[in-house]
Amino acid sequence: FNFRFTMAGDMFPNIDRVANIESPIFVIHGTRDEIVPFWHGEELFLACQRRFRARPFWVDGAGHNNIESLLRESGAFFEHLRFFMDEWCRERDPHLY
Repeated sequence: FNFRFTMAGDMFPNIDRVANIESPIFVIHGTRDEIVPFWHGEELFLACQRRFRARPFWVDGAGHNNIESLLRESGAFFEHLRFFMDEWCRERDPHLY
C-alpha cells in the first residue's frame, strides 16, 4: 500500500526534510528494493528542490543492499558517482579535486 505520512519514531524521515536541503542531491535507488519501495525513491527525488536535483540513478533489478555488487563488474556505480561529482561539484569549485 502507498501512504504518504511519516510514522512516529521513524529514524529516517527523509521525505520531510529533503525540501529544505540547499545542496545537490543524488538519489540512487534499486527498482526491486525489498526494504524501501522504489516509489519512495521517486517521491524523494520529486520532493527535492528543482535547482538541486541531480539526475537520479535508478538501478534496474537492484535491491536494497546489492547495488554496488550488482554493478561492480561494469563499473557503472562509480561511473555515475563521478558524473554527479563532475556535473555538480567540479563546475562550481574546480579546486575540490
